[in-house]
Amino acid sequence: MRATRQKPLSSSSNQGGLTLLEVVVGLAILALIALSVVAVMGTTLRADSANRDREAVRVTMRSQMEGVLAWQDYDSLRANFDGTRFNVGSLVSPSGESQAGQITVDSTNPDLLRVTILFSWSAPYGSDTMELSTLISRPEGTVALPRG
Repeated sequence: MRATRQKPLSSSSNQGGLTLLEVVVGLAILALIALSVVAVMGTTLRADSANRDREAVRVTMRSQMEGVLAWQDYDSLRANFDGTRFNVGSLVSPSGESQAGQITVDSTNPDLLRVTILFSWSAPYGSDTMELSTLISRPEGTVALPRG
């Protein structure tokens, strides 16, 4: 049997491992990917919060409008609703204050009322405004009361 002699390890031999430079480059690429994912997640969370706020405002405004439309007495509609303020329970400003919307009833034309519901709010993602408006005509067979 013949003895084989092993070659000593040298710096020029192919060891099959990773160099420190390769590890550092790999970690840098991984860090860039992680930062991109975190940025996308932050944007997604802000958009989700904004959409939830808009939906809460929309539902509350529609409920307020349904109350106006269900009112039976055309001539007292303005007196009962113009200037009415309302809150959206889930919306609180960044400073902790509740935020209110307002109903306005424009009776420039006595036979046609313009009802506008406006809600403006601020949140950590920014400010937003939503408006809902409709026209209500005097029921047939009724006469406008004199202003005075």
